[in-house]
Amino acid sequence: MTEIYFGQTYRNGIGTRDPAGGSIVAADSAPDWGIYEDDTDTAILTGSFTARASTTGKYRMTASLTKANGFEMLKYYEVWAETTVNTIDDHAIIDRFFLLPPRLSLYATVATVTDNGDFTIAAVPTMTLPATDDAVNDCYMVFCSGNNKGVPRAITDYVQSTGQVTFEGAAGEPDEEFPRTVVVDDIIEIIGLNR
Repeated sequence: MTEIYFGQTYRNGIGTRDPAGGSIVAADSAPDWGIYEDDTDTAILTGSFTARASTTGKYRMTASLTKANGFEMLKYYEVWAETTVNTIDDHAIIDRFFLLPPRLSLYATVATVTDNGDFTIAAVPTMTLPATDDAVNDCYMVFCSGNNKGVPRAITDYVQSTGQVTFEGAAGEPDEEFPRTVVVDDIIEIIGLNR
């Protein structure tokens, strides 16, 4: 079962085959999809798959997992597909997912490295860095790419004007340097915002 975050766009796809011979063929018409919640027997959201361009028998779908569309956090959902190929109908569950609360996090990239334990950060597209000093102090940061992928650290200081983040050890100790070299454009995730 997949875990997905509330508010995200859900994406999936299917392929169609000839029921008689098994070769890849297009459906008679666009296949349909429906998403069902827990024990509810009526789909809370439905739609039709879109044929992928320049392909045969490949279809994609998207669904916005929002409150406006009837979705609720911490609920179980099933995604069903219905197809008709060469006049033969078929339907199947193509996915099951559990809808988690949205993550309170921010993605950024390393802009400049001031030493191996401190660096400045820059926002990635569609995200904005916090507008006040110390806004991410005591949050955790983890590398999502680069030499230190998966390595977490607690942020002890953030300077809004420069994007500088600092990772201090205990009083009198040097910065908590990372095990491997921090590189410009490494992607980081800051976790724990607004908590």
